[in-house]
Amino acid sequence: MMKILILEDELPASERIKKLILEIEPDGEIAGVLDSIKSATAFLKENSPDVIISDVELADGLCFEIFMEINTAIPIIFTTAYNQYAIRAFEANAIDYLLKPVNRKDLAKSFERLRERMGLTRDKVDFRAIANAIDKKELLQTKRYLVKYGTNMFVVSPNEAAYFHSIQKSTFMVSTKGKSYPLDESLSSVESDLNPLTFFRINRNLIVNISSIESMKSFSKGRVQLNLIPEFDNEKFCIVSSERAPQFRKWLKGELND
Repeated sequence: MMKILILEDELPASERIKKLILEIEPDGEIAGVLDSIKSATAFLKENSPDVIISDVELADGLCFEIFMEINTAIPIIFTTAYNQYAIRAFEANAIDYLLKPVNRKDLAKSFERLRERMGLTRDKVDFRAIANAIDKKELLQTKRYLVKYGTNMFVVSPNEAAYFHSIQKSTFMVSTKGKSYPLDESLSSVESDLNPLTFFRINRNLIVNISSIESMKSFSKGRVQLNLIPEFDNEKFCIVSSERAPQFRKWLKGELND
């Protein structure tokens, strides 16, 4: 029976990972779900799970601090919302990583690779070098938005967004469930917070989540017209501009510029 430790400080994400693990590895055992460097370090001093699935940024810092303190040969699958620069640091060290939000297909592939590597000697990983390779500005990215609805206030996450758009200098986030939330910042500011692997600004007024694109078709002057889910109520804004169309096509294939 494979014992699996989950390190994740966001409850929805940890619950999703637990659910996916039990689907992929029905005989697996969740050894624990921890949200901090402190709790994980204490746990690993006394326990030795078969695999660790860890978010890069925990409640009290970067998870690499755990593995700098505890010398372990336990296989680790990292989950990350960081951009391509950080991802290259993982690839250079032959570490498995998953982009958030984690999906079943990618996690299943990680477990397949894990089984292939079982029993093999792994080269020592320089976790400090990986941590240093991550642009510290990324740690300051806005992970949630405070939304006001009349006298009520609540928090929404970019992970819930199908797309962001602007109308007359006002910015809105539309969730995957079709709810529209006003945001107190510009579309450019929102763009700088988002994972560029997941979101793309197709024109001056609209940023889309790749999962919200239902279909596409060629449009005049090299442009691309999108059909989005939930449906966007102004069709003329769902067009990738001529200037952005070449980069948009690269983005669809997972190719990003440095």
